[in-house]
Amino acid sequence: MSSYDGTYIVQPFEREKEWKNFWNYKDIKGTYVIRELVKAAKESPEGSYVSYYSAPPGSSEHQFKLSYIKGIPEIEAYIGTGMYVQNTFKSMFKLLFQ
Repeated sequence: MSSYDGTYIVQPFEREKEWKNFWNYKDIKGTYVIRELVKAAKESPEGSYVSYYSAPPGSSEHQFKLSYIKGIPEIEAYIGTGMYVQNTFKSMFKLLFQ
């Protein structure tokens, strides 16, 4: 969960990032990730998808990530969840071919 100004409110896998502002964070392709998430939350508060590149917690390898975002305009915040597509495919293949 983050505020519309780019401040992480809750970041369960990276608690050290909570209450810090990431408005200017860019991914490896130059996308301003938080700005895109906020834009999606404001334009479609009922929910929408945003894709970008990010390194999973504890890793330096950037991967394609797909996040689902819901806006909460009443408190100028959004909540979201995301998945690293590469990890999802690895899990699917493991299930299908073992």
